[in-house]
Amino acid sequence: MPFVEELTLRKNEDKSLSLNFREKYTSDTYFPISFASEGTIIMIELVVALYFEEKPLTIIEEPARSMHPSLISRVMDMLKEASEKKQIIVTTHNSEVVKYADLEDLLFIFRDKEGFSTISKPGEKEGVKTFLKNEIGIEELYIQNLLEV
Repeated sequence: MPFVEELTLRKNEDKSLSLNFREKYTSDTYFPISFASEGTIIMIELVVALYFEEKPLTIIEEPARSMHPSLISRVMDMLKEASEKKQIIVTTHNSEVVKYADLEDLLFIFRDKEGFSTISKPGEKEGVKTFLKNEIGIEELYIQNLLEV
């Protein structure tokens, strides 16, 4: 969250909680979290899920949605760091997420001709390894739909 300097949690009179933030461009003005961009809100959700939820498994759908492309590598670093203490499952259609994931951690799910879901491990495919040796990135293979089973 490049512009967020501080987050505050306040208990309201009705006992509900309000999350507010202050940007680095404002020294004393706090805004309700509803004023933040969707990408900022998602980043806060990820930090809470990855670092403050003490559960053995965390499942995250589309962690990079509404996020600036330059932040996706940071999100992937956070996911890798948190995965040292718990299992994390991520679903995505974002090629940047695929780009920053470790090949051995990728599983692709496709529907076969009968409509059944099929799981593919691209890291185990010789054709994928050949492409990668020729410096064609996994994200490009994903975009070109060359990872199907």
